[in-house]
Amino acid sequence: MRSIALVVVLVLLTACADDGVEKVQPYDRAPVPAVPDRTAPIDPSTVAADGTLTARVADGEYWAEATAVGSGRPFVLFDLSQAVFADDAYEMIAEPHGTLQVLWDDLDSVTVAAENRQNYSVPGAELASLIGGNPPSADAPADYRYVPYPFLLTIRHGQIVEAHQIWVP
Repeated sequence: MRSIALVVVLVLLTACADDGVEKVQPYDRAPVPAVPDRTAPIDPSTVAADGTLTARVADGEYWAEATAVGSGRPFVLFDLSQAVFADDAYEMIAEPHGTLQVLWDDLDSVTVAAENRQNYSVPGAELASLIGGNPPSADAPADYRYVPYPFLLTIRHGQIVEAHQIWVP
């Protein structure tokens, strides 16, 4: 009888165990992203003649503006550049710069910034919808509205994997 009870307890503990993966829901509050003193520079050799960046973009954090979303194809288009930060201001280094797109589902982490400086986690599809001019989903706080603040992007292996919007005055 004791061995049956032990097996039942082990089964229950296994069933209730945390899988170690944090579950984030749309518009959960998120921490303000840490901003480096400067973002990675754009290597001119990675900018194609049409202004797009090639897959040779170095891993790092880049300053970017969201410029478009795909219609029919689920992507967000960003225009990447470098930014340098000092005190409470920043300077964007306009040249060189280039565009890079990411499929919504390929974004591992996305946050948007509200006018009140609160950051919220959103899925890539919600980000694309907001950039496309649509209202926030029903999960958004009542006072949230999208503002086209710039983004701090993380690139790994030539792909955008994180997009964190940064509140700027």
